[in-house]
Amino acid sequence: MRLPHDPEKESDLALFRFFGSRILAAFLATLGPADAASFFGPAKRLITLQGSRAMVWQRPAAAALAASLPAGDTGATAATTTPRLGRIGLPPGEFYQISEDQVQAMSAVTEDVFRKRLVTYLTTVFTEETAGMSPKDLLMLVDAAIQDCARLGSMRENDVVNMAITRLVSPDLIEDQDYWETVIEQRPNPKTRSGTFLAEVGFSYERGEACDAFYYQTQQWYRPNGRGW
Repeated sequence: MRLPHDPEKESDLALFRFFGSRILAAFLATLGPADAASFFGPAKRLITLQGSRAMVWQRPAAAALAASLPAGDTGATAATTTPRLGRIGLPPGEFYQISEDQVQAMSAVTEDVFRKRLVTYLTTVFTEETAGMSPKDLLMLVDAAIQDCARLGSMRENDVVNMAITRLVSPDLIEDQDYWETVIEQRPNPKTRSGTFLAEVGFSYERGEACDAFYYQTQQWYRPNGRGW
C-alpha cells in the first residue's frame, strides 16, 4: 500500500499486515462499498475478534447474508457507505493509497494495544514500584510518558518505554526542568534523549546487584518470553 506522503521518509510504500484482527476491523470500517467489495474478493464474509466477541463483516453486494447466519452466531455486521476514489483491485505495479483517516483509525487501535501492553509489562516486571497503583493510574503514567516523548522529539516505542520507566522509578527526575533543558540541548539527536533519561536513573543505583537488577528489568520489554506484553 502507499501511505500519505511524508517528506521525511524515503518511501511512501509499506506492507499492510491486515491479518491482525484489530487492525483488519479498523481498516474494514473505513472502506466504502467499492473498495470493500474488491478487498473481499470471492469471500462472502470476514470475521474479526475483539477480545472474545466475534464481528462479522459482510461483502457489501451480499447484504442479505446476515439473515443466513447460523442460529446462535453472534457478531456485528458492518459496512460503510462513504464512497472512496479508486479500487483495491489494482493492476500489477500499482498500490492502494491509504488515506489520512485510515491511518488515524488504525493508529488509534495500535496505540491502545501498545498502552495496555506497556501497563502489563510495568505491573509484571516492576512489581514493587507499581504496588498500589490502579490500571487507570498506570494508563495515565503511560500517556504522560507519550507526552514526554513528544517533548523530546522522538515517539518510537522504546522511547515511550524508557520514559514510562523513568516516570515510575524516578519521578523527581521528570520534575527536574533543568535536566530536561540540558538533555535537549546536549543531545541534538532526539532518538538518544529518552535513553539519556533512563541511563540517569541507572546511575542512581550503586554498582552491584541493585543496578544489575534494574537493567535486567528494563530489558524484559524486549524479551517477553511469551508473557503476553
